[in-house]
Amino acid sequence: MEWSAVGRRAQLLLIVTLALLLLGAQRVAAQDGAMYGARPAHDDGSSAFVLSISAGSSGEDAVEILNFTDEAAVFDLYPADAVPTAEGGHAPAARDAGVTGSGNWVTFATDSVEVAARSATTVTFTIDVPDGTTAGDHLSALVVEPQTATDQGTVAAKTRIGLWLKVTVTAGGEPEATWTPWGWPWSVVIPGLLAPLLWLEYATRDRRRQWSRERREEQTLVRELRARRRLRPATKKH
Repeated sequence: MEWSAVGRRAQLLLIVTLALLLLGAQRVAAQDGAMYGARPAHDDGSSAFVLSISAGSSGEDAVEILNFTDEAAVFDLYPADAVPTAEGGHAPAARDAGVTGSGNWVTFATDSVEVAARSATTVTFTIDVPDGTTAGDHLSALVVEPQTATDQGTVAAKTRIGLWLKVTVTAGGEPEATWTPWGWPWSVVIPGLLAPLLWLEYATRDRRRQWSRERREEQTLVRELRARRRLRPATKKH
């Protein structure tokens, strides 16, 4: 009797399982007989969102939700942080864990949507990257979760569908002011120091040319005098 009671309780137990479907929804349905699916709305064959947004700016994209069943279904949409797994990879955080990372940048156009039987619906979302965000890659997940659990034998199960969102943050706004030898105030000081030197060189150019010419003449005269002195003793011997 005790085991029978436990068995009846198990029939009523709702187990929420995490199944991150990182393949395209149509391929998953064809291979695994999935009831629901999700994929980027741009449908370029990618199973993840990859965007580049500067800090302080926004981006927009859309997710397509597919219902392969014969009944309409309602789905919840929410972002989740990427948390490390024991295997060394990442997985979406639990729904009740809250969002503290880059998933907090995501806002869906609606938090829930109904998808008719054997059809698909597109939901847009925006990504607002705060000012001062560190440049680089930031990973989170977009989660699509059906509100109704599916029966799997004696156990009702609910499956989450997740798509990775990688946002590459670039520096935004005006570039940060940095000191360089040619920046302010050196851009003013250096020309001010050079101006008198350039003027002095220009003003004395004729005098310097004349001095160089006279110097050459003096050197020529000295060489001639030395040559004459060497020739005088030889002349006396003859």
